[in-house]
This record gives sequence, C-alpha cells and structure tokens, in this order.
Amino acid sequence: MSREDKVYQQAIEQVSKIKHFYQFLLKGLLLCVALMLINVVTSPEYMWSLWVLVAWLVIASLKWVSTFGFGALFDRNWEKKQVEKRLSQLSE
Repeated sequence: MSREDKVYQQAIEQVSKIKHFYQFLLKGLLLCVALMLINVVTSPEYMWSLWVLVAWLVIASLKWVSTFGFGALFDRNWEKKQVEKRLSQLSE
C-alpha cells in the first residue's frame, strides 16, 4: 500500500469517526429530551433525568476528545480553518 493510499484510508476513518460522533450526539440529545419529558410527566418532584444528562455529557466529552483530540478544543488554527471552510462553501 502506498503512502497516498494510507493517507486516504486514514482520512476515511477520521470522517467515519466524526460521522459516528455526530450521530451519537443527536441520539443522545433526543434520548435526554425524551427522558426529561417522561420525568416531568411522571415524577416532577425529583428530576432524576438530570443524572442521565450529566452522565451522558461526560461520555460525550470523552467521545469528543477521542474523535477530535484534546488539542481540537484549543487549536490556534481553528478560526483560520473555519474561515477557509466557509469561504470554500460559498465559492461552490
């Protein structure tokens, strides 16, 4: 396998990880909203669904770091990359 093939394969794997992260995020948010609604309807005096939300946020944070890396939170080039991304989208 050539170097270009390896780089291409790594890019595909990274995009797949990012896709799975966003799917996880969407499903988790929908689940937490549903649990909060159930909680409010069945037992509004104790918000047990907040414990689920906190646990899910911790897991989502760990998954974020696993997917994007810890440096993604503090990347100095992030703003520049986002501007370039938006410019390329606008020019299409």
